Amino acid sequence: DSLVDYAIYMLDLDGIVKSWNVGAQRMKGYSAQEIIGSHFSVFFTTDDARSGEPARSLRIASLNGTFKGEGWRVRKDGSRFWASEVVDAVHGAAGEVVGFAKVTCDVTELRATSEKLRREKDQLTDTIKVWTAAKVIADEAKARAVEAKALAVEAKVVADAAKEAAAREKTIADEAKARAVEGKVIADEAKALAIEAKVIADEAKAFAAQEKVIA
Repeated sequence: DSLVDYAIYMLDLDGIVKSWNVGAQRMKGYSAQEIIGSHFSVFFTTDDARSGEPARSLRIASLNGTFKGEGWRVRKDGSRFWASEVVDAVHGAAGEVVGFAKVTCDVTELRATSEKLRREKDQLTDTIKVWTAAKVIADEAKARAVEAKALAVEAKVVADAAKEAAAREKTIADEAKARAVEGKVIADEAKALAIEAKVIADEAKAFAAQEKVIA
């Protein structure tokens, strides 16, 4: 009875409540007069009771000597709390199981704290994942920027080389043009000389014909 934070009570082989401490009354809301003689399945949720959870816990305790578990339990007023429970088999003089001792602790606040910590951990994990992904993207962007800068430098080198080649080609073209003009001048001079030579030849021919007549 001094352990007011723990519900401690005895069950017979069928799961009937045989004893009840102050901690059990405080936690579950039933007085000893109200609950002794009732089946302990009244502490379970309807779904757990239908699925055979109460009988399963006693069966495991009978086979292994003890059963440990957690789950939702129901108070007299219908409210729920999260319970951590231990069921120990009680043995008689001959070693046979004669009943069970059950200890229940209300760990609702502890569970809520654990759930909160789990959610915060999940949020932190998600944040780290996002940050890691962002860092990877940033590193890739930085690498692409470096690559783009290198390509820009290479393109400038190519452009400068092309510009120099174009300048050289223009110089060659200008020289070729000048040579063409010079060649045309020479051709024109050669043509004039040819005409002059033809005139002289014609004059010489005429003079020869005249000489022939005189002779």
